Amino acid sequence: RRGGTTVHRRVAERAALDNIEMEIKGLRFGANKNQLDCARALLPAILTLPVAPTAAAAAAMGKKEYMAALVAHIRKFAPVLRKYVAGGEEDQVDMICTLQEACEDDDERHTTTATTTNTTTTTTT
Repeated sequence: RRGGTTVHRRVAERAALDNIEMEIKGLRFGANKNQLDCARALLPAILTLPVAPTAAAAAAMGKKEYMAALVAHIRKFAPVLRKYVAGGEEDQVDMICTLQEACEDDDERHTTTATTTNTTTTTTT
């Protein structure tokens, strides 16, 4: 989790990718984690980076624009991820599972937010 928080914080600070990678490496050694543990923390963090400067701007984006911004984040961090997923097919399958879990978590967040918003709207009207 700290790796994901670090990515979000350092991207907001506009830190260089090398500096972000160095901080992640320090966290990995400090927590005595393996490379794949880092990759499992990084991928969801990358997928949840802001795609626009504000939430309103992100909401106004079309699907194509949103996907283009997301792909740009993934491409930017791909060299870092490659360093942590150096293993073979087993590591790749593990990363696919991590991606699936991140998408399921995102679906749950959106469902919870929509339910809360609907409940609030119903209660206030």
